Amino acid sequence: MYRSQNCQKAAREQKVSHSAEFFSRLAVKGWKRSHFFTFSWGYPRLRKWLASQISSRERIILSVGCGSGELERLLAKSNHCVIGIDHAYRMLALGRKRGFKNAIQADAGKLPFCARYFDVVLFPESIGYLDIPGALREAHRVLKRQGRTIITAYPPHMESDSFYKKIGMAEIVVRLRHAGFRVLDAKMLKVNTRSIREVASEESSCLLYISARKIST
Repeated sequence: MYRSQNCQKAAREQKVSHSAEFFSRLAVKGWKRSHFFTFSWGYPRLRKWLASQISSRERIILSVGCGSGELERLLAKSNHCVIGIDHAYRMLALGRKRGFKNAIQADAGKLPFCARYFDVVLFPESIGYLDIPGALREAHRVLKRQGRTIITAYPPHMESDSFYKKIGMAEIVVRLRHAGFRVLDAKMLKVNTRSIREVASEESSCLLYISARKIST
């Protein structure tokens, strides 16, 4: 068992390292010149919609996988205190260059923050790059009593890069419950330049949205 756990840990660390290299190369090349895309980067309307899901009372926000910081800059302009983390240094440097200064290189499984500090922990299209149990456990630790986590994720049928592990809505909900969260809202969204609308089936959606409240222990 000990050997098996070590092998799994090594595999996760290697995946994170390769993912960081991938995003570092992407930062140098630029999103517009690549074949890759994220909804929160590409659609200002989605960023505004996500920002509207966070109340003015939820002031201190951690964004896990902030990338080049487009969503985070918008939240900061709405008078939130936003800290972003990412494992790709060059992507963080790109975000700082564009005006998002509160960005640090850190591991989502070992957050360098004290317990019960944040009102919201946000995973903007990043959960599939992480060790999900570890990331949710750390999100629970750093959230204030009654704090929330917000996740956007790609449904299983959507194409993505090879580093992203796609899981469906049902599995995300189960993992949140196991990590000590109560799901408040779960939406399957269709997103384009003109609108964000809720659809009835996961197969018809292009983005999943889940909001969950920390259950204090």
